[in-house]
Amino acid sequence: MPSIVICDSLFSRARYWFRQRYLRKKYGEKPPKLYYDRRYDTYISPMKLKEDGSITWVCGELAGDCLIYKYRLGDVDTHGHEFEGVLLDAYDHAEEFSIPEEYREQYSAQELEFLKKLVERGRGDRKERKG
Repeated sequence: MPSIVICDSLFSRARYWFRQRYLRKKYGEKPPKLYYDRRYDTYISPMKLKEDGSITWVCGELAGDCLIYKYRLGDVDTHGHEFEGVLLDAYDHAEEFSIPEEYREQYSAQELEFLKKLVERGRGDRKERKG
């Protein structure tokens, strides 16, 4: 059984190596810009070839900083680095989701209104299913 794990690990490393090689060759000499690679469904910048992924991740690596969205699920404070993750929790856990006053400055007025409506919809959808 351990040989399967070793083989899987070697396969994963080889796949990663080929992916990185492909991205370096395709984007390494391009001018500084953000590029989307359809083959790997990833964003990349020639300025940070070792870092690819979502647009938020790549921009965070270029800026040397990151976005953060703090919120609460029930009694637990948590956070996301991409707004999409906050949206998932807001709808999927609408009954527990909240944004305490001290975290509201991290959101725009438009985002707060959007989240409010999404939470209401999530609560309503689950109430409708139960009833």
